[in-house]
Amino acid sequence: LIRPLASKMSNFVVALYETLINAAHLWFVWIIFMFLPSGVKRIVAVGIGTVYPLVASITAASTVQIDDDTYWLTYWSCY
Repeated sequence: LIRPLASKMSNFVVALYETLINAAHLWFVWIIFMFLPSGVKRIVAVGIGTVYPLVASITAASTVQIDDDTYWLTYWSCY
């Protein structure tokens, strides 16, 4: 139902629509996160801030592309 309508919209309207949908998801995740106990919040923050970049860095290092290596090297140098 939404795809036929989205294909008829202009690029600006589609970008605005996608931005609003993404913002709604972020608000939903933020509200859920705020109701978690502080111990669980810490685990989630460490997981997102450290474990995911570590796995992504290992994956990037194992590929042939250089752009992803540069991205994660910059991340770790700023971290």
